[in-house]
Amino acid sequence: MDNIFRPTEDDMAGGSEWHGAMADAMVQSSAGNKLAALASCRRALRVAEELAAQDPRNERHQTLVALSHETLLVALRQLGDIDGATEAARTRLRAIERLAARYSTHPAYEAQLAAAHAQLGDIHWERRDYSAALREYETAHEVATQALTSDAANPLSRLSVCAAKGRLGRIRCHLGDVAAGIADLTDAMEIAEQMVAEDPDEEDWQVLCAGRYEHLATALSETGRSPEALEYCEKAAEIRRRLLSEDATAPELQQGSAKNRLISANVLRDQGDLEGAVKMARKALSIYRQLQTRYPTEHVHTIDVCIAQQAIGDLLEAQGHRHKALKAYRDTLEDLDRLARLRPDESSGHGTVFACYRRLSEIAEPLNPAEARRWCKAGMDRLAELEQAQLPVDTDEKTQLIALAARLGLSEPPPAAPDAQS
Repeated sequence: MDNIFRPTEDDMAGGSEWHGAMADAMVQSSAGNKLAALASCRRALRVAEELAAQDPRNERHQTLVALSHETLLVALRQLGDIDGATEAARTRLRAIERLAARYSTHPAYEAQLAAAHAQLGDIHWERRDYSAALREYETAHEVATQALTSDAANPLSRLSVCAAKGRLGRIRCHLGDVAAGIADLTDAMEIAEQMVAEDPDEEDWQVLCAGRYEHLATALSETGRSPEALEYCEKAAEIRRRLLSEDATAPELQQGSAKNRLISANVLRDQGDLEGAVKMARKALSIYRQLQTRYPTEHVHTIDVCIAQQAIGDLLEAQGHRHKALKAYRDTLEDLDRLARLRPDESSGHGTVFACYRRLSEIAEPLNPAEARRWCKAGMDRLAELEQAQLPVDTDEKTQLIALAARLGLSEPPPAAPDAQS
């Protein structure tokens, strides 16, 4: 069956400008020029809309509109424009709804529709609008289940149900409905296990199954069921070890292995085994450092390094090793400063920057209050620089840093929230 989301050259003879704009966006994004990438995404969308207007019955041109909205929302999220990304996600959803209604017999559109609802839910979660995210995930699950009922053998439909169940499980646990959340996560895991059993040579299904084990492990650990959580962590680790034995240099497989170790570290921390947690987190850091060295221009590896170092810092502080914890956070700050020089428009690390300054100040305070104030002031200075440059900042981290500065006597306390009854 043709993949309608990958038009052939013959079908797209009139769409070469669209392909050119999309290629430009990919190159510019890889080079770190996110504003230029955004402009190319907008150009691709404009071309797609013109093609669709010229021939409204052309199915492939309509799919290009939906694809253009998807790449646009990714570019907007990378720039930190969450409002723009939300609108792009909604517009993409409407485009997929029209395609699904017009070509109701094509299972790919139902899977795309479920994915569009899930993607909008992800953005709502990022905005901390959890009720809206839950609604989108529920709709994604409903659409995916309907598609699976129509074509039970279609792996796309089963994958959509698995993904929707996983998202539902995570948000329900986050909202406190733990029993329902764990049930959803268990359902997602069982679907993934069935897909692996039916096609054990498919690497994607194995990676999917490992991820489902890890999601369930996290939820179980947070409810005090650490022994069960560790068992699922080990199941996931076994899959990841087997995949790495077949291709030891694949960066995505190495990332998965490092992520597994960080999740295991969190489970061990919840169980009270701080020493074991530190060892696991250091193993994750070692892998991320290797990736950072091999791919110095890939900022995601630097962010992963920072996440691992912060986890180590928190664990060392919990053990009472404050000087070592400070070093872990200082190393994190050095990596973030290096990233800022390479990618001055990169927004993904700004919340991490503020968290780093705040934690350095909090960890240092019992040892040296003057040093704590210096770290906090440095964070406030960094905040002023970012706001002057009109770069997006993490609101929660900004608020926490300002509150800390007020407590340390570096600034006036933030105004109290207005009384809801006034």
